[in-house]
Amino acid sequence: MDMKKSALIIIPLLAAMLFACSDDSDNILSRQQTSMTSYLTSAHSPRLIAEEDLDSSLERYPQYYSTFGQTAYRYISTLYDEGRDDRPEVEWGDEVEIRYTAYVFGFRNVTTENIYATNELASIIALQEAGLNTEYEWTTDPLVITLGSTDIIKGIESSLSGCREGDRVEVYMTFTMAYDDTAIGAVPYQSPVAWYFTIDKVTKRN
Repeated sequence: MDMKKSALIIIPLLAAMLFACSDDSDNILSRQQTSMTSYLTSAHSPRLIAEEDLDSSLERYPQYYSTFGQTAYRYISTLYDEGRDDRPEVEWGDEVEIRYTAYVFGFRNVTTENIYATNELASIIALQEAGLNTEYEWTTDPLVITLGSTDIIKGIESSLSGCREGDRVEVYMTFTMAYDDTAIGAVPYQSPVAWYFTIDKVTKRN
């Protein structure tokens, strides 16, 4: 078979394979988005509503989630705390220090066995009690992020803006807002993840 005929066969095959992969990824993303919404509005404690449904809520302090990109879901548990509006707000370019625990997310309440990264002492102790050697792999130093400059997963970067110093935040991410198609060892391929974190400090850089 000559080269021209080979190219005529191979190019359509490659195109078909790429289309199939893209279609499969779209289906996975759609399923993860549906499962995330179902979890947040039914199994999550407290049950949450979408930010766009706030006008129809009869509660005085409705607990809700905001969405970002494709798709990260952010819940701020300290949203209605007294004095919150007086604390520094995170804006693009600011330096933020956070304490976090990151989980592989299975659309149910997270547990110690789901942790894949953390700098929180309580989580490290829980991992030690579960038999994991954390001596060389974990640190309690804060994670320092300069919003817009630090190389961090998209779901965290996009959801930090608008938070405030002292906030306790939960961010649930589809694989497209976490590690996309990148395998990182502890997180299975195309897995959704969840980060629970506290914003310890916001340093204004603007």
